[in-house]
Amino acid sequence: EVNDWQHVNNVHSLCKDSILFLLNPRKRRLSSLPGLLGKRALAVYYYRHSILQRWVGQCIKLHPIQACIVLSPVMGQFVDKYTPKLPTFIDFSDLQNEFFRQAGSAKFWPAQYINRRESRRMFQFNYQLAESSAGAVFHSAQQAKLFRDSAPKLMDKITYIEDGIDVDYFNPAQTFANPYGRHNSIIVFSGNLHHPADCDAAAWFAKQIWPNILAQEPNARFYIIGPRRPNASVRSLAQEAGIVVTGPVDDIRPYLSHAKLAVAPFRMPSHENNAILQILAMAKPLVSSNLAIQGIEELPQDSFEVAETSSDWIAICCKHLARGGINASSNLHAYLLRKHAWDARLSHYVELLRRAN
Repeated sequence: EVNDWQHVNNVHSLCKDSILFLLNPRKRRLSSLPGLLGKRALAVYYYRHSILQRWVGQCIKLHPIQACIVLSPVMGQFVDKYTPKLPTFIDFSDLQNEFFRQAGSAKFWPAQYINRRESRRMFQFNYQLAESSAGAVFHSAQQAKLFRDSAPKLMDKITYIEDGIDVDYFNPAQTFANPYGRHNSIIVFSGNLHHPADCDAAAWFAKQIWPNILAQEPNARFYIIGPRRPNASVRSLAQEAGIVVTGPVDDIRPYLSHAKLAVAPFRMPSHENNAILQILAMAKPLVSSNLAIQGIEELPQDSFEVAETSSDWIAICCKHLARGGINASSNLHAYLLRKHAWDARLSHYVELLRRAN
């Protein structure tokens, strides 16, 4: 992302060696098209980069690297030829084959064909990576089980480390300028607005639930926010009464801080828990589908409300709009510190590296 470049100097200062590239999505998509004639996933071709490949080889040759962590499987192509001698852990931060499987069920031909093909090819690539690695790391028990069920021969290599969150950064005691202007009855949805599960959740709530809430609370507004520019289907939701779809949001804390409640109406597995952890860390009331919180272990029962039916969604959301917008859970902060603070999460990666050596 272009906005990431403000952090370049910080990244360089934290690393012994580093290299960064800004990818042009249009050129990358074009360069990945020859992959349709091959056996690898298009995503592998999309991220293929000869300069980065040479840099990785030089680093392994020049530095006494004893183990490697690869964040996101598509980056595994740069180290796969070294894995026989270099203990490598693949962090499957996203199951891209599952992403494309979901997209394939919702698109017309030829996009449907391409997404289904990509799902099969990405699974094959993920399997090969995990097979040659020292370990495959997922971000929830739910994710790990999904891959384990598809690849039972790799069961001993599969583990999970839950998502972390900076509880000091997402601190509800901080003061933020109100991004909503004169409106103060706000429901917010935060997500990855290119992911099929997130887009489906936002659209379902906007079309099936929101009109009923607006009829009871005419001054309310529904905001759909995310760190990236929403896709066209999500942007079109702004045409509905009382709905605002923002552009890319660099800092979601003001939006969470001044909202009355946040919703997570997922009907498809999203495999990403960061947005929900951020909502909870900012002490916002959370109304969720049961599916949305399945991947978060030991979540205090009083920190969220599950809505199953449309009438549940309408009643619970209207109830919170009439209240002050503070999550009343007494155990939530202690839970986040114990289960999701970065010190606790990163210690598991340290243990993996020690075990490899």
